[in-house]
Amino acid sequence: GQFAPDRNGDKGYLSNCGVTLLDANTLTGDTLLPGSGPRDDQLVPNPCVSYSPLHSAHQLLYSIAPNGTPGSNSGNYLYVYDLAAKPGLIFTDTNISIVQALPDPTQRRAFIGHIRHTNRRLRTLSVPSNGSIDYTHQLIGVSGKMFYSPQTNHIYLSDFHRLLALEADTLDVIGEMPLPPTYDYQLVALDLAHERLYLAGYDGYLLTAKGDGGASRQENL
Repeated sequence: GQFAPDRNGDKGYLSNCGVTLLDANTLTGDTLLPGSGPRDDQLVPNPCVSYSPLHSAHQLLYSIAPNGTPGSNSGNYLYVYDLAAKPGLIFTDTNISIVQALPDPTQRRAFIGHIRHTNRRLRTLSVPSNGSIDYTHQLIGVSGKMFYSPQTNHIYLSDFHRLLALEADTLDVIGEMPLPPTYDYQLVALDLAHERLYLAGYDGYLLTAKGDGGASRQENL
């Protein structure tokens, strides 16, 4: 399972075929978020949440739920929960292709990665406090691990053999750096204090790059 602590209180959310609200001090609790677990009838599709990035500031939980259908090839749904007051499900996307949800810590939005066979895209999901929840921007033909920098308002994404910098408000590509093709580098961390990116590859290789376009360095660990 995956645990998301809530920095606004003594609680956290455990995603393990359902989302359970736990006391952060004792790790006890049995409150299951509505719709996050499997149905008792076990008929397919029968999704249950396995991973949930938490947006603590706005009390939004972005949950990825495998749909429970064997052979469905990335058959994941997206659930968005509003945790303020009584937790409730406020948005569902059953497009069976969601692979990553990256909340923006400064706004009520998240960046959603989709991949379905050869169809790859990144979308911005806007979750206003009032009004309709919907996708507002889209970039076709990209997928991979990504991180967001509030300081620069940039998204960094490792897309196969290239590292992309995107303008977060529009998803426009504003920078691109080729990656060595042999090692299949993927983003693993972002040092916000120095806007430094870390990418890991095959055979213990680690690559660093500066988000401002500075020099990169490759080491075999």
